[in-house]
Formats: sequence, C-alpha cells, structure tokens
Amino acid sequence: MEDLYFNGEKLTPEIIEETKQWYVDLYNACIKEAVSGEVRVNNLQSYVEWQEKCISDIVEGRQRISLSFLQQAYYLQTGKSIALLP
Repeated sequence: MEDLYFNGEKLTPEIIEETKQWYVDLYNACIKEAVSGEVRVNNLQSYVEWQEKCISDIVEGRQRISLSFLQQAYYLQTGKSIALLP
C-alpha cells in the first residue's frame, strides 16, 4: 500500500487498519439501528445488503480511500479534527 498523508501527516499502517475497523464498526452499528427499528430506512433489506457490501469491501481491501477516510485516520492518529469545509 502506498503511503497516505493528510494535512502533511504521514498516516501509519496501524492507524489505517484502525480506521478500517472504525468504519466496519460504524456500518455494523447502522445495521443494528435499522434492524431494531431505532432508525427508519425505506427498504431494510436493500439497506442491510448495502451496508454489508461496504463491510465486505473494507475487509477484502476493495474500499476506496476517501477524503473522509483520511480525515478520520488523521483524527485517530493525532486527536485533531480538520474541517473539510470552511
């Protein structure tokens, strides 16, 4: 994997893995909220399938590294939050 940087900071491989796990946990929490009825979605089956695909893409290394992913990794590494929009 190529080196990843955000705000001039080189993100460590450990932080990249921690960020991936953070997203997996987030997607699982979204599924749980939708299935429990705590959050309403228009098509539960389709929503769950979409979230499970996102998890699969992360676990199997197919996810795209987005700006928000880099922002979260930077936050986990430094504790600093950088706004993406002014």
